[in-house]
Amino acid sequence: MRYHKGFSEKHWKFLYSLDAFLFAVAIFYMLTLILESGFPLGMRQKIFLGYINLFVIGLSLFELMIKFLLSTSKSYFFGDEFWDFLFTNLLFICVLYVGYVHFMKLGLPFHPAMLVTPQHEHFILLRIILIITVLVQFKEFNRILLGLKIQPVQLLVGGFFILVLLGTVILSLPLSTVNPISVFDALFMSTSATCVTGLITLETSTDFTFFGQIVLLVLIQVGGLGIMTLGSFIALLLRGGLGIEGRKIMGEAVEYKAHHQLSSLLGRIIRFTFVMEGIGAAIFTWRFYGQFHDFYKSLYYGIFHAISAFCNAGFALFSDSVIGFQKDPYFLITMSILIILGGIGFLVIADMRHYSKTKGFNLKHLAVQTKIVLSITAVLLVVGTALIFFLEYEGQLKHLSLEYKLLNAFFMSVSPRTAGFNSIHVGLLNPATLLTIMLLMVIGGGSGSTAGGIKVNTLGVLFSLLKATVLNKAKVIIFERTIPTTTLHKAIAITFFSALITMGAALFILIHDHRAFTKTIFEAISAFNTVGLSMGLTTQLSDFSKLVITLLMFVGRVGPVSFVAALAQKEKEEAHINYPEENILVG
Repeated sequence: MRYHKGFSEKHWKFLYSLDAFLFAVAIFYMLTLILESGFPLGMRQKIFLGYINLFVIGLSLFELMIKFLLSTSKSYFFGDEFWDFLFTNLLFICVLYVGYVHFMKLGLPFHPAMLVTPQHEHFILLRIILIITVLVQFKEFNRILLGLKIQPVQLLVGGFFILVLLGTVILSLPLSTVNPISVFDALFMSTSATCVTGLITLETSTDFTFFGQIVLLVLIQVGGLGIMTLGSFIALLLRGGLGIEGRKIMGEAVEYKAHHQLSSLLGRIIRFTFVMEGIGAAIFTWRFYGQFHDFYKSLYYGIFHAISAFCNAGFALFSDSVIGFQKDPYFLITMSILIILGGIGFLVIADMRHYSKTKGFNLKHLAVQTKIVLSITAVLLVVGTALIFFLEYEGQLKHLSLEYKLLNAFFMSVSPRTAGFNSIHVGLLNPATLLTIMLLMVIGGGSGSTAGGIKVNTLGVLFSLLKATVLNKAKVIIFERTIPTTTLHKAIAITFFSALITMGAALFILIHDHRAFTKTIFEAISAFNTVGLSMGLTTQLSDFSKLVITLLMFVGRVGPVSFVAALAQKEKEEAHINYPEENILVG
């Protein structure tokens, strides 16, 4: 295991163990901050947490001193450990300052409980610098990966799992909700936000405090972009580098195989995301200001709905989703654009931008994946809009004028492909419209995007496979490119697993809760494909069924094949054994 050039090889194992221990301590310390800020504490608890703060201060100083003494090249040390060196020294200076002010200037006695919810300014300053110093430890993540003997996909699944649990803990705090909620509801809402689904058992606007809503928004943003994407971005900012394992994991997160180009792609992803969310937030803020006449409330609503739309999350601060905006083209069109941009995939955006700059925007120059995503997305939007328009012309769209009928039909063809907002009542749609929406939910958006579903890429591969089979062709061709057998196998496996898991979960709910068949199937499809549309069944589910839906959302977000691979043991080399072929009658 290679640590880095600045240290002797004989110390690598010790230094790795030290980093791993400090990383665990950093996570534990952040949990204590949650407990400190979320629950009323007695004196014994404050004393205990105070000693933890003292221990972390001492450990931070000890780590820097040990690494400095063991380093063989001080120039490498100051370059690689720059942020550690900076903030740990600030921490040391702050400790001296606090000691001077508290003991010599003010002449006050010290008690560990004073560090918890501090009242004095010098203790507040110490806690701020300590928290920053602890956060810097998270840059060691890539280095810790080098010593883990597990696959990147397992780390990806594990990262989402930890985020869901962390969100559950925070949402269970008294300051997160207006009234106390059950662990099941906290877990459900945390999973729904992290997996950018949008199914809710509690009203976002009325059951959660401002702090609770911010927690949901952070979970949406981190879950939408991908934990590893944001984690890698932070590592680059802190000059920690991605490393080989870090590039592998980020590649899994955005489904990108050219690992050497990930650093530049990462910057483009982050910039594009924040720019699009910023533009959307500005438009929404302008729109909400005319409604609320309060700039700060309008700004908050604008930011919340822009992030929720771009990440395809489906969370809204209105009890009726966006039904109140049926006749607002500025709002619905802006939200539709954000949903589409977030749902076609980061790689498609990067490819389009690259060729528009270098060769002019010509579809022939685009990558095959980009062509598949754009063409199928366009077809789905046109067909979906037409079907919903005609099927609901005398139904849920009846009271609207022709232009608003088309607007809402378009919006309802965009949203089911994993966004989960609804501008018309889903529970009142006719069966043919429900089937159309369920098909759109199953298909989803583009690979490597914030969207769920089997992905339009998968659909394109399957249709090409069907075409090749019908025409009795040996190879599957898409846009003059041959599709590898492994890709065909993955497309079939994803579709099969998706159907199997969705139907299995629906069966469990039907047996346990005895709910209506259509509503149950719709709920299961919506959960697994991380859409968030509901016919009103979510809040009526039992705790058992809520757990089933929670698991569906999680598996749907990380991907069925990735989920199974993460549960499996590490791959072993298979012996190259060729078995005799056998023709089996199918169909």
